[in-house]
Amino acid sequence: PAPFIRLRTLWRHRDRLVAEQGRCLQQMQDALELMNIQLHKAITDLAGVTGLAILRALVAGERDPAHLARYRDRRIQCTPEDLIKALTGDYRDEEIFILGQRLARYEFTQQQIADLDVQTDALLQQLQALCPPPPAVEPPPASAPAVPPVTGKPNVAPPTAPRKARSKQEPSAYDWHARVVALCGADPTRICGLSVLLVLMLISELGTDLSAWASAKQFTAWLGLAPDHWVTGGKVIKRQTRRGKPHAAHAFYLAALAVSKSHTPLGEFYRHQKARMGPRKALTATARKIAILYYHLLQYGPAFVEEGQRRLAENAAGRKRRTLHRLAAELGVQIVETPRAA
Repeated sequence: PAPFIRLRTLWRHRDRLVAEQGRCLQQMQDALELMNIQLHKAITDLAGVTGLAILRALVAGERDPAHLARYRDRRIQCTPEDLIKALTGDYRDEEIFILGQRLARYEFTQQQIADLDVQTDALLQQLQALCPPPPAVEPPPASAPAVPPVTGKPNVAPPTAPRKARSKQEPSAYDWHARVVALCGADPTRICGLSVLLVLMLISELGTDLSAWASAKQFTAWLGLAPDHWVTGGKVIKRQTRRGKPHAAHAFYLAALAVSKSHTPLGEFYRHQKARMGPRKALTATARKIAILYYHLLQYGPAFVEEGQRRLAENAAGRKRRTLHRLAAELGVQIVETPRAA
């Protein structure tokens, strides 16, 4: 939609600036490696409070590792002794000069992102006033479950994700989570894997009204996440996903990566598909599943999505229970079920 074109332009530019910031960090690590300074291995984040303070001191002319270690923030896990050892290297003036230029470019890009966030937040306020959230429509009738229902009370994971902590790239000066909830009429971050920044990427690419797609199948096919069968003579000769919209689909791929190692229903779904099809196809299948949940959230409201994630959890628990019973039968072991603790 037209009101979201400005947001899309700003957000794509923000993505390019964040990528440029990441390249600056990699180049600063290269300069440190050439001087045998292992600062980026001693601390978790080179762009954190401790890392930036030490880099600025290096560029300013400080060379004593013991003095540089005084910039250590008390919250990091690296001990002062390990930090001194990591800062002991072959300091070369030409590499320090290059490091200073890369640090200046990193800080300049950081300021550009901050200025861009001011424009983005102002635009989000305008969109919130111009584009109220679309009303939820009546959901379609629920289809039959993919697996037989599991008897008893399965030990399932919580169907939705709690509110995630603010990510590093999300500015602390603005409450973009509240903006997202107001624009969508629901909280998309309750879907496992979707952060505030990923949802804003989706809003900038798709808007908040997904009624242009009559069903979730059409939506995932438009994204390029649905399988495309090449059939000739009644025989399938090739199976692959068609080319779709890379910017919007990329957000769902990132969400699938986020849940791939999590103990959530979508994480269980990814690992099950990975055992069947391999990691690449499993990632696409999980991204498609998250896209379906996102479509249902915006079209039918959060209750329909809660049911979908609950069914995923029950399916995962059912597969585990059937596997246990099969293994117990092979080993001649009897399984005694105990009631689940409240």
